[in-house]
Amino acid sequence: MGCELDELCDVRSGRAVCLAEYDSEVGEEGDPCESSLECAPGLGCFEQDGAAGATCEAFCCGLVSGECEPGFRCEVGPTVEGDQGNWGSCVDTTECDLLAPQDACAEGEGCYVISVDGGTDCMSAGVLPVGADCEGIGDCAPGSLCTGLADRKCVPLCNLEGFTCSEGERCRGYAHTQPWGAGLCTSVETDR
Repeated sequence: MGCELDELCDVRSGRAVCLAEYDSEVGEEGDPCESSLECAPGLGCFEQDGAAGATCEAFCCGLVSGECEPGFRCEVGPTVEGDQGNWGSCVDTTECDLLAPQDACAEGEGCYVISVDGGTDCMSAGVLPVGADCEGIGDCAPGSLCTGLADRKCVPLCNLEGFTCSEGERCRGYAHTQPWGAGLCTSVETDR
């Protein structure tokens, strides 16, 4: 089901709706807001990390790669009204080195892989230790990565050239996950 040609798709009260008309005096992208009703269709009212107050921002779908412009990522999160779904808004990224996050990331942040092409961003540091069950990209403590298909765990990152893994482990690169010579420490037993 989609909207008619003369309607615009929008999110209101947590649901996608089709709007035939809207108030042309509503906020455009980047304008301050206190409610998504103050934003033009296709925009929601989101609080951005470190920003003073909320702004009207374009919706993006956290399940779709490449929806945001280069240098941005889709941060899934609720609107100021608390409407939660698989959407969020595009936020600036700070490219960082997985093996030296302190070079780009602020205190309390870690460097995490945010895209299948190895893009990175400084995000609030996760707290889960190596070996813990995890779900999202920022769940694990800095220096580790949430990976796996059905059984996702925090796995330590390593330098492919520096042999930085524990005894009984090997540093292995994986396609589409680790940029800049970073790999994951895996058990030598899994090599057999």
